[in-house]
Amino acid sequence: MAIKAYKNRKNLPAFLLLILAAALGIISVYYHEMWRDESQAFLIVRDSKNLAELWQNVRYEGHPILWYLILYLSYHIFPSIYTIQIIHLLIGLSIVWLILLYSPFTLFEKFLLIFSYFFSFEYLVVSRNYSIGILLLFAAVIFFFRNKSAFSIIVLAFLLGLSANANIYSLVIAFWLFLFFLVQTFLDKNERAIKKKEVYLSVIIFVLLNVVAVLQLVSPPDRTPKVRIAYVVTLKKLDKVFGEIAESMYYLADPNQNEKYWGTNFFKKNFGDQFFNNVFHHIPTILAFSIIIVFLITCRKKGPAIFYMVTFTTLFVFTLMVFDKGFLRHTGAFFILFIIAYWIYRETTIENTKLNKTLEWLFTLMLVFQTISAAIVHAGDIKYPFSNAKEAAAFLKETKRDTNVLIHPDFYGMSLLHYAHLKKVYYPISESWGSFIRFNTARKPKKFSDIYKIANREQVQTMIFNSPLTDSVLNQFGFDLIYAPPNPSTVTGEDFYIYGRRNK
Repeated sequence: MAIKAYKNRKNLPAFLLLILAAALGIISVYYHEMWRDESQAFLIVRDSKNLAELWQNVRYEGHPILWYLILYLSYHIFPSIYTIQIIHLLIGLSIVWLILLYSPFTLFEKFLLIFSYFFSFEYLVVSRNYSIGILLLFAAVIFFFRNKSAFSIIVLAFLLGLSANANIYSLVIAFWLFLFFLVQTFLDKNERAIKKKEVYLSVIIFVLLNVVAVLQLVSPPDRTPKVRIAYVVTLKKLDKVFGEIAESMYYLADPNQNEKYWGTNFFKKNFGDQFFNNVFHHIPTILAFSIIIVFLITCRKKGPAIFYMVTFTTLFVFTLMVFDKGFLRHTGAFFILFIIAYWIYRETTIENTKLNKTLEWLFTLMLVFQTISAAIVHAGDIKYPFSNAKEAAAFLKETKRDTNVLIHPDFYGMSLLHYAHLKKVYYPISESWGSFIRFNTARKPKKFSDIYKIANREQVQTMIFNSPLTDSVLNQFGFDLIYAPPNPSTVTGEDFYIYGRRNK
């Protein structure tokens, strides 16, 4: 496909940009150390004996199964610790290619978009389950505008149904996007071939795939922590959540945070003057509010505006009442939603008004912010260790200490198991040997005195913590510090301190 595009001179700039994006992605992935969230998925795939067991293990993750299924099939064909990164890179570059070849944006906008923070780092370099959902959403939008046969609605149902099985954010966007396509299909009946049988079949396919996704999201009875709904919403929380959404749209990373660059916000700097701080902190909010209002006014009562408002409201309520952590990988769904809605609008609108020009200017400014952030984050990932797991794992293998290992707390050891090829370690929190973490009620906090007893009982020779122990605890354990991270990691909790049993 790429070679064919290369032969077409019109697509030559797109092909060159793809090569540039691929080069940046390969370099960044090479330098990127995977952290615990990435490695947890890998370990689940590696240690699930069959698909039935994979299904059960994924139920504790709070995510549908699609990403894990792709990794499972890929890993069992190419059993390498780097399979997850290669597969994710290919998915991310596929998104880039769809944007370059099929999106209705200008060449400059495409350039900014593919090198924006989300498309060149968060959803390209960090191997998680978000990119596959975005790829399927974009593919559905492209297919809708390029295929008007009666059968197309079935393909759309399949693409969006699969997207719903990527993560909760894709599920919400896919749900409303399918309804939008369904309504639009009937509104465009003069242009599109419509057959009731295909429509009914598409609804059945979409509903079944959504049921599969929801079944995965329903946690087992012993899952912890439980999902809690915040029924009381304050103005302070509303401001916090909208601020986080705005930051994900007009994201500008702080270049002065050294190794802790990931997820930083330049607009949260403190200049001493309280009034100036408040104004400065709310710049992303002002810009995000402006582009949303201008977009809705420009669309007026058209389909893209309705789709955007309904989907934004659903995601906003979910973020506000269920999951208000504010991590960029989550609030990035609002950025993706705007791209999809604006993509649909640009596909269906040719008018050139002052309001359109304002919208284009705000859109370009958003992408400029994101591209600057991408440059800051890529430089940080190359310069600093994202996780210290790779170096700590190398030490374990070199010193042949990759057996009889205890790790506390459990979740912070995922990346270490990944890089050290450890099949199982002892987790005091659950008092069991294992690899990936099953988030259930068996996990209990442990005192250092209990860990000491467990270490002796299990004849543990090596203990690993994500922070250094005090001398008094060391003397009690009878262990010595044999490895400390040479440099602090970007991700909190990814610094590993290795202790070896003291010779008597």
